[in-house]
Amino acid sequence: MTDTGSAAIIMGYGIPPDIMRDVNYRVYLNTALRQVILPRNIDYIILCGGRTNIHHPEKTEAGEMRHWLEQVLPAPGRPNIAVVGNSITGWENLEGAAALLRSRPAAEVFIVCEKTRRAKVWLTARLTLPVGTRFEVVGIDFDAGRTWIKDYKQYLGVMVVAAEHIFPGLRRITRRRQQSHIQAVSRK
Repeated sequence: MTDTGSAAIIMGYGIPPDIMRDVNYRVYLNTALRQVILPRNIDYIILCGGRTNIHHPEKTEAGEMRHWLEQVLPAPGRPNIAVVGNSITGWENLEGAAALLRSRPAAEVFIVCEKTRRAKVWLTARLTLPVGTRFEVVGIDFDAGRTWIKDYKQYLGVMVVAAEHIFPGLRRITRRRQQSHIQAVSRK
C-alpha cells in the first residue's frame, strides 16, 4: 500500500465535563489545529484515548475530541477522523494508531501530545508505529499547573517505556496502575 498524505495522531488527557468549554482542551486542540492540522494539510486525524472518567463510562477521550473537532472544523473539507477509544495508556494509544496506519499509511505523521511527555511519546512511537514511518512529535502545553515534579516523572516514564518494550508483560502493570489512577482522580 502506498503512503499518501499526512496524518496527525492526537493524544487525549482526561474527559472534562464539557469539552467545548474546557480551557485546557480548547487551548490544546486549537494549538494542534494552528500548528499541525491546518498548516500541514493533514487529511487523516487519529484521536487517541479511552474511558478515563468513571462518572461517564459512555464517554472516551477520543470521542470527546472528535465532538470538539466536528464542531470547530467545517464538514466539507474536514480531514477524515478515526478514533482509538479503547486505550488508557500511551502505549495502547500508539499501538491502536499504528494499527490504523497499517491499513491507511501516511507519508508523514505528526503526533500531538502534552509538552512534558514528548520524549516518552517519541520512544513509544518509534517502538509501535510501522517500521519506516516518518514522524514528528509536537508537544503542546496542556496544563499550566505543571511542576518540575510532573516533568521529572515524565522522564522516568521514558525508562518505563523502554522496559515495556523489553518486557511486554509490564504493560499490564502500567494499565492496572493507570486504572487505579483513573479511579482515584474520579473520586475527587
